Amino acid sequence: MQSVQQQIAIASDSVLLPEFITAKNLLQLSQSNWQLRWPQQLIDAFAFTAQLQQTVANLSAGNLKKLQLILAFMRQPALLLLDEPDIALDEPAQLSLWQLINDYPGTIVAASNTPESFVRQGFELVRLHAL
Repeated sequence: MQSVQQQIAIASDSVLLPEFITAKNLLQLSQSNWQLRWPQQLIDAFAFTAQLQQTVANLSAGNLKKLQLILAFMRQPALLLLDEPDIALDEPAQLSLWQLINDYPGTIVAASNTPESFVRQGFELVRLHAL
């Protein structure tokens, strides 16, 4: 039986990544830890190859979002939690994100301040109200 950690992955700015490590080393660490294949298709989909040698601290907001998404999608968990997944992404990366979402075999929960694009992609809108 899989642990909760194996069943859920999250892509969020709230998850702190070590700033001193390169994107490639972080992906290798995740690959080793979760016993996964190298996420070359995700790297290609997000045009992330040139950023692999940069430290996390030196990534732009858009490239940091791409790294978060690669780390989450590469695990292929039953439940994928995405926090503002399309924010700071360029148009080609957004198109890649929508394709990954459409092809995803598990459940995706996305939080967004601009949910219209998610509704257009077939997401069910659930509004949360402050207590």
